[in-house]
Formats: sequence, structure tokens, C-alpha cells
Amino acid sequence: MIQRIQSIYLLVATVLLAAEVCLTFTENWRAEASTDWILVPVISMMAGSVSSLIAIFQFSNRKTQVKTVMMSQVFNLVACLSLIAIVYVFSFVIVNLVWAIAGIVIAYIFNFFARKAILKDEALVRAADRIR
Repeated sequence: MIQRIQSIYLLVATVLLAAEVCLTFTENWRAEASTDWILVPVISMMAGSVSSLIAIFQFSNRKTQVKTVMMSQVFNLVACLSLIAIVYVFSFVIVNLVWAIAGIVIAYIFNFFARKAILKDEALVRAADRIR
């Protein structure tokens, strides 16, 4: 259908989260491989990345696309909160903590912009259907 800028937003969020998993957490797994708690933010970031990628291809059903983007936002929040909890509760040292949290927050913001653009397109289509 319309699918203009929201596809770009979702693609940027997908690439950002995938790069975040690859760059930030590979160093930390080598440093302290005995901790299983680090898997929670890694899995939630991977799930957020995959759900953002899936949302790109759901352009024909905008309501489902909005739900998928919201699910990606929830995964981003879980990743950010679990990352903070791991650092402060378990005293796990993450080399680039500020960059890790910033990447998750930026991906969340891009998902938010994509959701707003999808809802805007939905309103535009409804307005065009009303005119006919």
C-alpha cells in the first residue's frame, strides 16, 4: 500500500539491534561465559530485531503490523531493563554499557516513529475510503 518511511524506520531498528547483539555482547560472553543471565537481553534484542523485520513485510495488514511493532517495542524495553538489572544486581561488567542501552533506546524510538507512521497511513486510507 503506502509504506513509505515506516519501512526505513523498521529497517534501521532491525539493523541497529542486530549490530548491538553482535558488537556489544560478543566481548562480554568471552569475558564471563559462566553467567546465563546475559542471555535475557540478548534473546529479547534478537526477538525485537526479528519482529521489526517481520513488521516490514506485513504492509498489507496495517493492524497486524502495528501489533508487531508494539511487540518489538516490548522486547526492547525488556532488553533495556534486564540489561540494567544485570549490571546493578549481579555486578556484571558490560564493556560498553552506555552504548548498549543507547542502541536499544534508539531502536525503540525508531519503532515508535514507525508505529506513528503506520497509524497515520491507516487514517489516510480510512479518510480516502470515506470520500468514495
